[in-house]
Amino acid sequence: MAFEPVYEVAALNGLQKSSTQLVVEAKLVPPHGEEINKVLGISAVSTVSATEVFSGEARIKGKVDFRITYLSADNSLCYLEYTASFADKINDDGISGGNVCLFSKVIDTDITSLAEAEMKLSSVVEIFLLAFTAKRIKYLSYGGDGLYTHRKDYDFTTCVCHFTAGAKVNVKMPPDVRYAENRAVISSCVAGDGMVTVSGDVITDYMTDAERLSVVTPFSVEIEANGSKEDFMACCNVFVENTEVSSDAEGYDVDVAICGFVSQSNSFSPVVDAFSLSNELIKGEETTEYSVLKNCFVFSDEVEGTVSLSAGMPLADNIISTPGFEVIVTGGYALDGKAVIEGMVRLTAVYFSNETSSESSVNIEIPFSLTKRADVTEGDEVTATAEAESVSCKIRRGSDIDARATVSVNVFVSKKCSATYLSSIAEGDPIQSPSCAFSVHVIGKNETIWDVSKAIGLSPEDVEKQNPQLKQPFVGGERVVAYRRREKSERS
Repeated sequence: MAFEPVYEVAALNGLQKSSTQLVVEAKLVPPHGEEINKVLGISAVSTVSATEVFSGEARIKGKVDFRITYLSADNSLCYLEYTASFADKINDDGISGGNVCLFSKVIDTDITSLAEAEMKLSSVVEIFLLAFTAKRIKYLSYGGDGLYTHRKDYDFTTCVCHFTAGAKVNVKMPPDVRYAENRAVISSCVAGDGMVTVSGDVITDYMTDAERLSVVTPFSVEIEANGSKEDFMACCNVFVENTEVSSDAEGYDVDVAICGFVSQSNSFSPVVDAFSLSNELIKGEETTEYSVLKNCFVFSDEVEGTVSLSAGMPLADNIISTPGFEVIVTGGYALDGKAVIEGMVRLTAVYFSNETSSESSVNIEIPFSLTKRADVTEGDEVTATAEAESVSCKIRRGSDIDARATVSVNVFVSKKCSATYLSSIAEGDPIQSPSCAFSVHVIGKNETIWDVSKAIGLSPEDVEKQNPQLKQPFVGGERVVAYRRREKSERS
């Protein structure tokens, strides 16, 4: 027998999530010695500004933009901003150079101290990382003449390329803007030949002396993506990188950062079992676990909730602004062919009360559980980021405030897989000739011609030749008769 095993190597790319949390502190001091009489709202937005990726480690630099809405000593409505930098790192064996996307989100902000002349804030920032890991395995692909092998197909994902890009979006606003908050949402991410097209919106909420407004500015950018093709899958996320807008004759420029992957679905067919008619085989079997990126998609849905003003709070007559709203995703899972995303929208409603002739505020929390029918199966890992497309509040009976938000959700779905295969094979002792010339085998359920051949020690060709009545696929219970000559046959 020509025993010549051939081995191949497969790089099983899979999507992996890692995360860390850190605390970022800030001290806000009003200008010109002004006093903070009453805090109405707090906004904190985090962004990742720089990343260094090494083997097993990602070093991150970023910032948190703080803004407070407050009443001064003379009850004037004022705004105060501050930017605090941070640095941290994520350690994970799956991290390698250039294959990660990092996102950050403020999940909680508290006032740690408040005096007339200053305020100290503390924000909890969650940073999470999406990385394509590469697990390399060596498997038997061919055993040579005289070896009868059984193969199995396994699906896996290949990360074709990782891409990052920026887009400068011009936002049209009037010159008398008191403050502006910007956020970005993705509407589509489509792979093409050698490129990816990303489309989305920059949503800007701003205040003038006269009113509060919101403007939506669409953007679309083509990004070079080497190796990408039209039938590949592209996934990405977008966020506002620079929240400090500067005006010019054309309006305000907002910098949007884009980070994503292009992936291709692949498969490999390792030998999972083998037998020989002449020799015993010494087989090494291994099992490896990995993750496969199934799909990614974006959807929007509305959430709503109501808050009642507590006793002692002045009645509401007019909504002034909704500073500091944020969308927090707390979990995701697959159920009955749907992706389920759970989380909470937090916002502050600043309102004017005729009763006190001044501004007051109330915090609103809207828990949500959003579902989207998709190609998902129970047990799939569902990861999501979310941002608010719009937020509105409506006063009802002066003591109740109805809040409604349109939430844009960016979903990544992966599944856990395992592959069992032969990692080595060697020729063992010669097989002793059977003592009987005839034997009978009853086919079990789900058996194939290969299983039958291995069980009775004949080649698949001889099994079919000696049992012409057999019809495949087998249903189970069929009888197979095997005839063997007394002398040992030689195979070519």
